[in-house]
Amino acid sequence: MGKVDLEKQYQDYLKRMELSEDRMHPAQRVETRRAFMGGYGQSLAVMRDQVGAMPDNEAIECMEDMWSQIGKFWLKEAGREK
Repeated sequence: MGKVDLEKQYQDYLKRMELSEDRMHPAQRVETRRAFMGGYGQSLAVMRDQVGAMPDNEAIECMEDMWSQIGKFWLKEAGREK
């Protein structure tokens, strides 16, 4: 079974957000990492405790809805809300 490297995921996130730890204030660096890991952990808990207990078709719909919510959030953040 393959493993997911959370540090790589964090670095990928920084790139996607056009952030660099080298240019961050030390407090921002710590809090950004904490927020990322906290959000990742919360997502895993939701997948395990809620989505994993759903029938497949309901789980797929739930995942699609979560993706939609995330997309809407980022559109709003970018000022491109529909």
